[in-house]
Amino acid sequence: MKCATCSAPLPPNKSRCQYCGTVTDVDLSGKHHFTTNQPTTPRPCCGCGKIMATVNVGTEDAPFYIERCSDCLGLFFDPGELDSFVDHTIRSVFSINQLALASMSNVSSSEVVRYRKCPVCSKLMNRINFGKSSGVIVDQCQDHGIYLDAGELHRILAWVRLGGKLRAQANTDAETEAASRTVAQARKYLDQPSSTYQPGMENAPETMVSKVTDFLIKIMGNT
Repeated sequence: MKCATCSAPLPPNKSRCQYCGTVTDVDLSGKHHFTTNQPTTPRPCCGCGKIMATVNVGTEDAPFYIERCSDCLGLFFDPGELDSFVDHTIRSVFSINQLALASMSNVSSSEVVRYRKCPVCSKLMNRINFGKSSGVIVDQCQDHGIYLDAGELHRILAWVRLGGKLRAQANTDAETEAASRTVAQARKYLDQPSSTYQPGMENAPETMVSKVTDFLIKIMGNT
């Protein structure tokens, strides 16, 4: 990606030009009808505190409203909106570029960890890895939505185009299948008559149940 002002190449996963200092905004108008409306309830930007504007990135007949800060170019999506926007923007991805995805996840960040307040309820939001493996750490309020810093939407879209979402789903499917096999093995063992007991097998049921329990805790922790 290049700087919108001087056309210099931007550093990996960055939106601020190291030459002229310009922050490159995400080009929402290039994909959707772009209009700005005053929000019915003012929402302060999670990054700089300025009141964000409500932007329609859909159409007049089918509006799609998000919040955008004109100063720091941060974006706020209500629950479910970010996934819908990504799915609408990128429709056809059939392969996984493992090398490029690894390169994205290996880029180090000097960003200072900050916990931001939700613009709706003012509670501190959680920092989560979008898609569990994108490497893009977003701020999420469980009840009200997700905040993205400038440049993070570019990175999420790039991750999806490279097959990151496909890979994440494949990993989840593989974990679910492995857990199902473990449950089936535990059930089969517990259903065996006591005459099939062999020395050294006394802890097998506990081991299998432990694996299932750990997996379920992991799944519940990621929901």
